[in-house]
Amino acid sequence: RCCICSSANVLSKDATKKIIEESPSPALDETLRNQMGEAALKIARALHYDNAGTVEFILDTQTEAFYFLEVNTRLQVEHPVTEEILGLDLVQLQIEMAEGQALPFTQADIQGRGYALECRLCAEDAQKDFRPATGKILYWHIPPVEGLRVESAVESGSEISIYYDSMIAKLIVWDKNRMAAHRKMRYALQNLRCLGLTTNQDFLIKLFEHPQFQQGNYTTHFLEKDFDFSQIAPEPKMLHLAAIAATLFDWQARQRTRSLLKHLPSGWRNNFYEAQQEKYWTGSEEMAVRYRFLQEQSFEFSLQAHLYAVQLLDTQPQAVAFTLEGQRYFFIWPKMRKTSIF
Repeated sequence: RCCICSSANVLSKDATKKIIEESPSPALDETLRNQMGEAALKIARALHYDNAGTVEFILDTQTEAFYFLEVNTRLQVEHPVTEEILGLDLVQLQIEMAEGQALPFTQADIQGRGYALECRLCAEDAQKDFRPATGKILYWHIPPVEGLRVESAVESGSEISIYYDSMIAKLIVWDKNRMAAHRKMRYALQNLRCLGLTTNQDFLIKLFEHPQFQQGNYTTHFLEKDFDFSQIAPEPKMLHLAAIAATLFDWQARQRTRSLLKHLPSGWRNNFYEAQQEKYWTGSEEMAVRYRFLQEQSFEFSLQAHLYAVQLLDTQPQAVAFTLEGQRYFFIWPKMRKTSIF
């Protein structure tokens, strides 16, 4: 007995690198989906295929003609999107089939529900043609999100080496429709923390913010022709905020351990004095931060010809909160041994 479980759309960088999978495919209507399903069944029967597997086609969106691409005689990395919309355990079913058991359902029993997406979080630099990156994960945090499934084996302190695939984790979300699933995945990506090495996280976030991708109107040429990779670079203000957070955290730590002349303001001299200064590296560039303590946790910061009025709200063992230009910011401060990263 052969059954078609679901259809899926795949966004790939090239023939070897898949990035996003979503099911059911937004590119197919019911008629086209059934036609592809029938073609896949004919292939499976002709091969006397007895296993779980995937038949892949490429679709001409202009003519709606589709062409056979390949058969994958195994479960693929993206099989969780099928599991999520069908409520099936494909790994268990594959094992049972290998033991000679029959499928416990018919085609009529397979009813999809909702929408599922999968993202591949990888240690790679999307701005440099997805070049693999290595290093240690200094801080790893998955946000608690209902309907989020994470398949990963890393934790804070894990080493990403040159010897294995660059994929760190698979993030899979399910929701009632495509818009809700996209919204949930964006939230998960924005609140996930994987610090200490370069990843494609910012690229994935920008991808889910792209109007063309949100509409499901993307092709195999989408990344090459329609996606602006320069937008992945962090905005200068975000780098400024991180430098301010690091400076405030360090300032507060010094204040707590200060034992002499604690009644004097930070940086005070008995004549006109220069602003205090810290230096940070952002990639290959040095950033000088000049600041003055004013009063009641108020500061004036100067970074790269920008002046900021900052109010320190709170510092915790691994976090700092402050306001700048009427907006509140909260930064975590993971620390391992002698390394700190914001």
